[in-house]
Amino acid sequence: MGAAVLLGDVRCSTMVFIGYIGTNVMCQRRRVNDNDDDNFIPPWSMPQLKTPSSKAYARFRQHVNPLARRYQMSTDLPENWPQSDFKNVNLPLYLDIGCGKGGFLLELCGRRHGTKSTGGSGISTYKEGEIIRDDTYMNSTKAYEDTTSAWLPEEMNYLGLEIRPGVSQYAQARVMKRGLDGILSFVGCNANVDLDRLLTIYNQESSSDASSGSTARLAFVSIQFPDPHFKKAHSKRRVVTPELVSTLAKFMKEGDVVFLQSD
Repeated sequence: MGAAVLLGDVRCSTMVFIGYIGTNVMCQRRRVNDNDDDNFIPPWSMPQLKTPSSKAYARFRQHVNPLARRYQMSTDLPENWPQSDFKNVNLPLYLDIGCGKGGFLLELCGRRHGTKSTGGSGISTYKEGEIIRDDTYMNSTKAYEDTTSAWLPEEMNYLGLEIRPGVSQYAQARVMKRGLDGILSFVGCNANVDLDRLLTIYNQESSSDASSGSTARLAFVSIQFPDPHFKKAHSKRRVVTPELVSTLAKFMKEGDVVFLQSD
């Protein structure tokens, strides 16, 4: 492992740990002389150091410590979120917590709403209304009937949450490539820190127009293969906590579904 880098300022009483040489920078001061968390850039807002052409672009560490100070920070959102990510914020929301590289939501959203690429020269263009039925989204399941309309509203917005900064950035980069921008988005954050804030903003923005006839609400949640952390000493690192369940119950109606599968 490379040598640790410590940066400080003569006006600061403490030193700030930045990271290890050769790895992604994880935390950085915005200003000096202040001690509150607002002076630090959340790890999800740090620039992506890997480039799409590098061999390591899609390689990421499997775990991070959700209790580390940097992952206890609130994520930065665009000023006009969720309008910045969704064409119609008055639609029900599908939430995938711990989405990883986004493969599940990309497949689900592509099968239901995908539009076929008709462009070339490395630039993807899409024709509205042309449904994907090829390997781009269907993969090995393309021979099976798509039955999602039986348990999901016809129109939805899809949001994936992922705590690993590089992974969430990688997932978001795949959205536009597949022509799903405007209905699918990925946000880097710690769900146990930011979930209530994200859902509150989504509901407020969708209900701000009283004449819209909004049906926006948290309609379906999936949590797939969260680390169970069997050891009692590690139980605080679990994704599914009583607090998370209470937050979901706050925004969902009786009869709504939380789909959870684990090891």
